[in-house]
Amino acid sequence: MKKRIYIDVETSGLDPECCAITQLGGIIEIDGHEVERFNWRLRPFKGAIVEEGALSITGVSIEDLKSYPDQSIAWTEFITMLNKHCDKFNKQDKYHIVGYNCQKFDVEFLRAWFTRNGDRWYGSWFWPNTIDLYSICSLYLEPVREQLPDFKLSTVSSSILGSDCPTGQLHDAMYDIILTKALLDKIFINIKKSI
Repeated sequence: MKKRIYIDVETSGLDPECCAITQLGGIIEIDGHEVERFNWRLRPFKGAIVEEGALSITGVSIEDLKSYPDQSIAWTEFITMLNKHCDKFNKQDKYHIVGYNCQKFDVEFLRAWFTRNGDRWYGSWFWPNTIDLYSICSLYLEPVREQLPDFKLSTVSSSILGSDCPTGQLHDAMYDIILTKALLDKIFINIKKSI
């Protein structure tokens, strides 16, 4: 059974050790069918560093962050959701994490979140290798890479999806995941056409 969890996080800064996840959005897909969609706003944990740059990127204020539900609510719902579709005691039953440039950012924040919640079992849920669209798109767009001004999600999405690019607010975790999933779907469709 093929299990994917598309994940994107927005955070209070860049360091997963001292900054918090402020939004966790994603989609769970099993054998190509969406079975769950989640989008939580999370109040930073006590003592978390909140960087001005992070606030300006996500367009939220300190007051917004204070109004978000406690991290423990999303944590409980997240683990319950994971458990619904996966047996963490079965070493062959895990999710592939899918994201855009997720290996060094989103995954590190997710791991830190597990640790902060006293959960040592991150590896029981997720395969260690991610499906990172940043790398896949690098290969896919290699012939035209020099024509792109940067390799941000918005630029890559516009280049690959064109007029099919979903509209929404960048740096909103749920929208970024919708873009990421649309990218992977489009790349697969184009590969199948070329075979």
